[in-house]
Amino acid sequence: MKVLVWWSSRGTVGKSTGAAHTIGAIAFAKKRVAWIDADPEGSLNRWLERFLKKHPQLRPFISEETDGADYLVIDCPPGDNERARQALQWASLILIPTTVGPTERERFSHLLTTLSQHAPGKLTGLILNQFDPTANEIRRFKAEILQQPNCPPILAAWPHRQAWKTAWTEGKCVWETGWGHKPAAEEWKKFEQAAWQLLGQTGW
Repeated sequence: MKVLVWWSSRGTVGKSTGAAHTIGAIAFAKKRVAWIDADPEGSLNRWLERFLKKHPQLRPFISEETDGADYLVIDCPPGDNERARQALQWASLILIPTTVGPTERERFSHLLTTLSQHAPGKLTGLILNQFDPTANEIRRFKAEILQQPNCPPILAAWPHRQAWKTAWTEGKCVWETGWGHKPAAEEWKKFEQAAWQLLGQTGW
């Protein structure tokens, strides 16, 4: 069983959204996926309720029970805490979304330190979320953070905030037929392919 851990330095950066869409993608691929919502906010639970109402045919593939599951997706509480550290130890792949800003640089640096102490050598990927690639702040972030030797590779960049927000509130996935947000769907597929490569697979 592959364990995919979503973790971040703080809330509202796309961690639960990423975890939810990952579960949807795996279920659509007809693979069994278990999940743990370890974040006290409980956002993953709420999205899955809406998602399974919209796609009841996928219920056999999504469960809280890990027996027989091909994947386990864990939505960690943000920051450095005991629950997150335990999940990091289990991870086959750690996925870290982050926004870009002055305070985020400091938080993210601390996150990298925690990662190196408690999950050294674990496969890890970074997702830049809600950012403007032309802004000065992204250049500073790249110069100060992304050049660090222990910084994970960037798997994706998600600048399409409204598409993700709408998908979240309606229990949809951005790649669904007729969803109407082609750029967001393309960004998700790029992320999937990068995650597959890290896991040494060709698909979920």
